[in-house]
Amino acid sequence: MWNINTITICFFVYCILGWCCEEVYCFLLSKKWVNRGFLYGPYLPIYGSGAMAVVLLLERFLYSPILIFLLGMLVCSILEYIAHWGMEKIFNIKLWDYSTYHFNLNGRICLRNSILFGICSLFVMYVVNVPLLNVVFSLNDIAAYSLSVMIVIILTVDTVLSVIKLNSFKKAMAELEKISKEINARSNEFMKNLAEAEERFKLEHEKQKQIFDNEREKRIWELNDRKDQLIGKIRFILRDNPTLTNREKFKSEVIFNAREQLSSRRAEIVEKFKKAKMERKNG
Repeated sequence: MWNINTITICFFVYCILGWCCEEVYCFLLSKKWVNRGFLYGPYLPIYGSGAMAVVLLLERFLYSPILIFLLGMLVCSILEYIAHWGMEKIFNIKLWDYSTYHFNLNGRICLRNSILFGICSLFVMYVVNVPLLNVVFSLNDIAAYSLSVMIVIILTVDTVLSVIKLNSFKKAMAELEKISKEINARSNEFMKNLAEAEERFKLEHEKQKQIFDNEREKRIWELNDRKDQLIGKIRFILRDNPTLTNREKFKSEVIFNAREQLSSRRAEIVEKFKKAKMERKNG
């Protein structure tokens, strides 16, 4: 007969069966095994709650599989919605999200899963429940009580440890978010300082380039002026000494030295002028 002990035992069995179905279903989709439960152990209380709600509420409708299917869809969907809402409000987490599924309600339930719940309700009511109740109801009171107490202890300890794990995870995520924000802030500050440094370097480069151009122009003017002075000096010497222009002028030591000096100065001026012109072109 139904009592708190038999309900607890059946609830726990359906928790385990629900976990097994969930694991197989997810494996077929992702091709890898992942513990889908919130708790550490191989059981899902949401499935146990749904199965027991179906068993206790729909037993009177066993004469109609269609009613079992439709009411099973409704009951399990309501439980799933409440469980999702509760976990979100209490722990601020979403263990599942159906937002990308067709015909979903706030991402908490969807039509596809509701149909699967209806099929599972048929499986529970017409296949699993009767043999399970035969075994559970055959237990004596002491065995049923001991087993139910053990189940409550297991679930309580697992729930406490899971909540502690969840709180640690949330703290770690909060710390990670804090560090990420600090890294982003420092990165933005570094990029700002880098941009300012590049602007200062650009201004300094332009300033130094302007100084170099001015010095180069000044030096070119000085060389040109010096060249003009030398040419004028030579012309003056030749003008005041017309005898130097005859055939024998090349034998004159004075004009020879003057020509050598002028040639050397001109070569120097031309070389420096070319060098300054090249620097100006490269700059």
